[in-house]
This record gives sequence, structure tokens and C-alpha cells, in this order.
Amino acid sequence: MKHAVTLFTLVAAMFVALGANRAMEQQREFEHVRPTQGTVISASVRQFKPTTGPGAGHSGTTYAPDVRYRYSLLGSVFGSNQVFVRRGMTTSRARAEQIVAQFPAGKAVMIWYDPDKPGESFLVRDFRFEPYLIILYSMILLAVGLGIWAARPWQRAKVWPPKPPREGNWRELTPRVTLAAARHPWRAVSMIWYVMGGVAIAHYFMHADRPYPLEALIASPVYLALGLIPIARWLRHRRLARVANDARLWVNTETFRPGKTFDVRVEQSFRRPVTIRAARVGLVCGSARNPNLFETWQELTADRGADRDRPVSGKTKLTPPEQISDPMRAASWRVVVETQIRGRPDYRAEFPIALEADAA
Repeated sequence: MKHAVTLFTLVAAMFVALGANRAMEQQREFEHVRPTQGTVISASVRQFKPTTGPGAGHSGTTYAPDVRYRYSLLGSVFGSNQVFVRRGMTTSRARAEQIVAQFPAGKAVMIWYDPDKPGESFLVRDFRFEPYLIILYSMILLAVGLGIWAARPWQRAKVWPPKPPREGNWRELTPRVTLAAARHPWRAVSMIWYVMGGVAIAHYFMHADRPYPLEALIASPVYLALGLIPIARWLRHRRLARVANDARLWVNTETFRPGKTFDVRVEQSFRRPVTIRAARVGLVCGSARNPNLFETWQELTADRGADRDRPVSGKTKLTPPEQISDPMRAASWRVVVETQIRGRPDYRAEFPIALEADAA
């Protein structure tokens, strides 16, 4: 999985770089040219139909505005019919007709020419949005890849054995995901989403001329709105982390077997005064296909206050079932701590354990 995520992220980053490179090339093309006055001679729409292949006929028809104009530079008169900065560019019929209507014969217009080659010019300073679409689409993939990298699920899948006891026979279990680890991926995705995508959108609107194309007016706000999803997730985890610390859990055994009861001790402290609606600890077995193969819960406390000096704590017993089915053997087992805090998101921490195949 680690190598697949790495390849996925690198491919997405490559497409972002390709889009950014094309956007910068486009910017350099327009920064090099200079304006001058010219006059339109004639204007019409040219139609191109493919003659062979599956696109032949009306469905493959493209259009191009044919606007002929002339301009004077350094005592010489030049003429051209190049409308866009790149030769041979075609567009939709509606766009071609719009450009022809914008430049009727006899109209004085602004011509853009190459100072090094005065005879090469174009009429429409059309700063295209296509390179930026490549960036924005690829940013979605890049943000997902980097978010998975920040979460590192391949590390969370490992089951750590109980730590050696420090007091009595209590052995501490390691949580699968801490509060900090849960919010870091969402923060990373949010930052990359808005920093890189926002720079691309701002770069386009700073250099493009009005009227802006429809795809730019639709794609930009949609992209920015989608970025609210990781921000909302990050804020949710941050709201919880501002009041709660990670729960700590100890067990009195080194191995877990079917039918063998073990003691559990839970303690969770809080950064500021809160009201605990309910707190419980349970033994849960499940997989991606069958998430609720087995579960048993014990209440720890309910309807009480908690703060730095009054943590939520308690002891109880949990017992795996004596009969373990084949799906249970292949699924993951974990001790789960859940805390419902009034006015805050619910807290949930999972502590993976390895259940032995047979009873003692």
C-alpha cells in the first residue's frame, strides 16, 4: 500500500507540474508581445469538418474566426489574419461567432505583435484556462495522496503488544490513532489545497482579460468550496483536542485468548472543565466487510463533570467469546474507549490487540 500511495502521489504531482509549466509558458507568450493600433479589414467564421475517421460529419466540426486586419510599425504596413496567439487554434461555433461580432470590418482594434518579429501578431489576448484545469484536477489527486501519506495507514495497521508493566501487573496498550495524528492529515490537505490551488486560481485571474470563460467561473468556486470539507474535518478534530487529552488504557495480561477474561483500566484527562454525558469501554471485532462481528461494552461513568484534576477513570472486565468463527479469526480485535462530551465532538480511541487462535 505504501508504494501504491507513493506512486499515486508522484503521478498527481507530475500533472500539477505539467499544468503549472504550461501556465507559465502561456504567461511568457503574452508578456513578450507589445500592443499597437490596427484596423479590421474583414471578419467571418471558418468551418472545419473531418473527412475521415469516426469523427467525420457534424459531431467533429470545429470553427475558427477569420479576422483579417492590418497595422503599421516603423513606416511599414503589415497584415495578418491570426486571431489567437497560437496558429491553427479552433474553438466552438458560439465563441467564433462572438469574436467575429466583436471585430466588424473597419473597426479600430488593439493588435499584439512580437517586437523581435513585427510581422507576427495576433488579435485576441486569450489567456486560456485549460492549464489551470489540469492543475486543479490534479490537485484533488495530490491532496488525497498527501493526506494518506500524512495518515500513514500502513503503520496504524500494526498491532503493538502490551508494554511491560511499570506498576503491578498493568500493561499499557498503544492507541491506533492519537488526537494529533487524526487531525494532521486534514490540516495538511487543507493547506496544500488552498495554497497551491489558490495560487493557481489567483494567477489566472490576475493575467486573464475579461470576459472570463465559463469554465473558469465554474471550476474556481467549486474547487474553493470543496476545500471546506478537509477544513471542516480539521476543525472538528481541533475542537475536540482543545478540551480532551488522549485516553490511556491498561490491561492486566500479556496475551488475549478466547473466553479469557481480562481487567481493563481507563484514564482520560481534560484540558478544561467539561461535562461528560457518557463514557464506556468495549471489546470490538470487525473487518471492512463485516464491521460488527462481535462487541461487548461496559459503562465507566455518565453525567458528571471533568477537568484537569478530575479525569475520567474506571476499571472493568472484558471477555472475548469462547467460540471464535473463521470471520472473527481473520478480523481485527480492539479495545475501544468512547467518551461523549457535551458541546464537543464524540471521542473514540481504538487499541488493537492480537487474539490468540485457541483458548488457554
